[in-house]
Amino acid sequence: MCDEYMLSIDGLGSIDTVIKILLVIRRSRIRFKGMEASTNGGVKVKLRINGLDDEVSWIARKIENIASIASVNLLKGDC
Repeated sequence: MCDEYMLSIDGLGSIDTVIKILLVIRRSRIRFKGMEASTNGGVKVKLRINGLDDEVSWIARKIENIASIASVNLLKGDC
């Protein structure tokens, strides 16, 4: 069973949006593997995480509910 995921997140704002995303990750029961973040008028964040399907879906829903988030794409890793 593969439990590796990539979350690709586009948002408005800057570092505040990144911090809000990290606060959601902090409350979850997943294994955080890595992160890339870039800003250029908006925020693009890519997170590599491992976890159960339900927990990863919960994280994606919570991040989508942040007001400054434009889109969240959840990609399952190839194992």
